[in-house]
Amino acid sequence: MAYIGNSPANVGNFQVVDDISSTFNDVLTSFALTASSLAINPAKSGQLLVSINGVLQEPDDTGTEGFKVSGSNIVFSSAPATGSTFWAVWQGQAVDIGTPSDGVVGTAQMSSAELALTGGLSLGDNVKAKFGDSDDLQIYHDSASGQSIIKESGPSVFKLMASDLRFANTANTQDYISCNEGADVKLTYAGSVKLATTATGVDVTGSVTCDGFTSTGIDDNATSTAITIDASENVGIGVTPESDWSSTFTALQVGGMGSITGDTAESAGNQFTLVNNAYISDATSWTYKMTDEASFYQQADGQHQWRVAPSGTAGSAISWTTAMTINNSGNIGIGTSSPTAKLHVLGANAAAAVKIIGGSTNGYYNLEVQNSAANGYGVAFKDGGSIVGSITTTGSATSYNTSSDYRLKENVVPMTGSIDRLKELKPSRFNFKADTDKTVDGFLAHEAQEVVPEAVHGTKDAMMDEEYEVTPAVMDGDTVVTEAVMGTRSVPDYQGIDQSKLVPLLVASLQEAVAKIEALEARVTALEV
Repeated sequence: MAYIGNSPANVGNFQVVDDISSTFNDVLTSFALTASSLAINPAKSGQLLVSINGVLQEPDDTGTEGFKVSGSNIVFSSAPATGSTFWAVWQGQAVDIGTPSDGVVGTAQMSSAELALTGGLSLGDNVKAKFGDSDDLQIYHDSASGQSIIKESGPSVFKLMASDLRFANTANTQDYISCNEGADVKLTYAGSVKLATTATGVDVTGSVTCDGFTSTGIDDNATSTAITIDASENVGIGVTPESDWSSTFTALQVGGMGSITGDTAESAGNQFTLVNNAYISDATSWTYKMTDEASFYQQADGQHQWRVAPSGTAGSAISWTTAMTINNSGNIGIGTSSPTAKLHVLGANAAAAVKIIGGSTNGYYNLEVQNSAANGYGVAFKDGGSIVGSITTTGSATSYNTSSDYRLKENVVPMTGSIDRLKELKPSRFNFKADTDKTVDGFLAHEAQEVVPEAVHGTKDAMMDEEYEVTPAVMDGDTVVTEAVMGTRSVPDYQGIDQSKLVPLLVASLQEAVAKIEALEARVTALEV
């Protein structure tokens, strides 16, 4: 048969649709379309010839009657019954139109589908291969500059993706940069690796030279400065260093309050200091950074010092109190900066110099004192530099001693009338209010004081002032938000008794009694004769 134009050979590109009847179940209406197990996408329902139980079904893109196509699915207006038969043919759209003449195919005639080439693609100078709806990616050779260019002109990210990505010379004999998935990135010079990433950081082969390096901070991300180094080489971590640090110091500030400083010059006697809420400038001594307490730790001249300061006003001078010192002899001073013993404690007025509070478990010492020598002082008590009492030990016993050397005494006379004084003592039995279940023998201090004053310390019914916490401090973690409110109250100043001071009176009384007994015995003996 004769035709006008090209012969309609291969018109249609028909394909038999895979059988889907095994999935008919009186319920489902939508089924996936495949041909040779590959998904097909008819443009409209009219491209399918569909038979159910030998009856051709009506194509209806509205889905009201027969069937319609939705993407790669066929959708029936009613669910096919279980056991129904099915066949379908997809009438494809590909048409053999022959070979067009040269120069007659434009962009309007080009399909948006994938273009397959069996030969090369040649583009002249300044002719751009463009990709993306807005020509975002462009590849071309610029004849004016002699440069070959790959350009991302839009706002999108430009990625080169490969498991082994390399930038090499034109002869492909030397890599400039190599990037290996899950491994390293290498930068080379003349074929030698100079910089390589590792699992823990970066390896650099050779030296790093920086000409005119200027740092205003090291960024840990795009919005904040982690480390700042100022022109005086002071460093701030998370903060900009104080602008007026003393020129004789180099400082590292950590956060808003902490600082580590050291003398800039290398010289004997220079100091290393760790401070909180304090800094020092050329114009001032140590100064409060903000209104709060301050603390100070220093190493200098082979010794360590810890200092503290009460809350002060921001910008005002700090008056430090030395809380503890370890000198270069290994002596520790608490309350003194010149310790003369391994532990030298200097107490404040109206406060205990040392307080020892034991744990809640029985069987453990609150204080243990051991002598290295077989016999010696365990504890010595001094007044004005002279020993006035001691606790001494031997291999098997402990003695509690008070000064009694004859060379310390004068106006020594025998005791008389001791029995009369002894009879004035009023020994009694009682229990302490804090220990109601235990009854003991003893004296009331003020009564014994009337007879043997030196045996009693304190005054009957005396009172003393005591500082106490009215309102506790308000804390936010370890930070004091509001200081504790302290007050003063009057409390009893209790008397104490050293019952060993009664022994001389007891001995003298006993001697007087013995003398009387002996005199009476002599008289009885004389009468019996």
